[in-house]
Amino acid sequence: MDETPASADQRTQPVETARELVAERFAEARAAFVAGSVLTAQRTPTSDLDVLVLVGAEHPSYRESLRYAGWPVELFVQSEEVWRRFADAEEARRRSP
Repeated sequence: MDETPASADQRTQPVETARELVAERFAEARAAFVAGSVLTAQRTPTSDLDVLVLVGAEHPSYRESLRYAGWPVELFVQSEEVWRRFADAEEARRRSP
């Protein structure tokens, strides 16, 4: 993991950076998604990478904050079953998961 500050150029590719992080840390990932303001016009210099990683049911679900390639990252690691329950509950409340 890269703990060093990044230049502006290093922070221009949020999706590619997330892809590299997932490949490095979660070879067994079934899928991964980047979300949040980093993908919108509301992105700021302090925006972080919000990354949902779907893993098999045998892996525990957890949340982790870290820095990677100059980015602050919030990892949400969950099994597909746990994610589906969460998403279904959010949709029932008419909220976006």
